[in-house]
Amino acid sequence: MGDNHMGNMGGSLFSTFNGPNSNAADYIAGPCPQDQGDTGYKAPCISYDKGNTNLDSSLAVAAARSKHNGGVNVSLGDGSVRFVANTINLITWRAAGTRAGNEPLTDF
Repeated sequence: MGDNHMGNMGGSLFSTFNGPNSNAADYIAGPCPQDQGDTGYKAPCISYDKGNTNLDSSLAVAAARSKHNGGVNVSLGDGSVRFVANTINLITWRAAGTRAGNEPLTDF
């Protein structure tokens, strides 16, 4: 969200719950960029912080977002970078975001 040096959801991290460039609002711990005065950030965002000091980060959802036409560039755990189309099958996208499911992935 414009602050890619921070290791928090929506900073340098994203989840694969929603597809790339989803219209669904990000649901993050901490303030949304708009609440911090970032008028250039247009993605919808909802903060569940509300002053709670015992936040459960497993609730966070932040879509991979990009200004690229048709998709996003993402870096993978093996160090590679790929362009992923907004039209990727959501089941495939979610499988790509987990190590626990043991899903075999072909090119996507």
